[in-house]
Amino acid sequence: VSVASALAADSPQAKLVEPNQDHGTVFVGTVIKGKFFVENTGSVPFTITDAKPTCHCTTAVVSTDKVTPGARGEISYEITTAGVGKSVKNIRIVTDPPTPDQLIFTSSGTFAPFIEADAKDLLVDVPQGEPVNIRVPLHIAKGVEGIELLGAKTRSRDMQVSLEGPAGGADHTLVVQST
Repeated sequence: VSVASALAADSPQAKLVEPNQDHGTVFVGTVIKGKFFVENTGSVPFTITDAKPTCHCTTAVVSTDKVTPGARGEISYEITTAGVGKSVKNIRIVTDPPTPDQLIFTSSGTFAPFIEADAKDLLVDVPQGEPVNIRVPLHIAKGVEGIELLGAKTRSRDMQVSLEGPAGGADHTLVVQST
């Protein structure tokens, strides 16, 4: 028996039960909550001492119980993001005593906007003294209800910004008017 074999036999062995979770598409600002498990596949007990996310938008909480051979330790996590698009977050697991193989859990999801509009359509240049009636179509994500215009800033006192729709199955419309 080599020294390396003897040391490996005395170190804890573990695996992630489900190393990857895809949460599909959710709206920006939604908190993704989940949990995953670390299974003791060896003969030496260990404790999960930390779960280190690679991003500040991810938090993880570990169970502090000793994970005996054949048992599982649980890690809960939450991910919040303001960015739009595909997001992949990793959480590195730390055990005491350490496992010989690094354990990294991966969570993914696609963050979708509530409203989609072309940025060039949202910039409205109104010549001074001329009336304007501009209508900007807004594409509302499926599942979003109760759209409300909370505030709009204009540089002119005679400008009004409002939200119309939907009418006849069409999306909402942002209306910019002046007199």
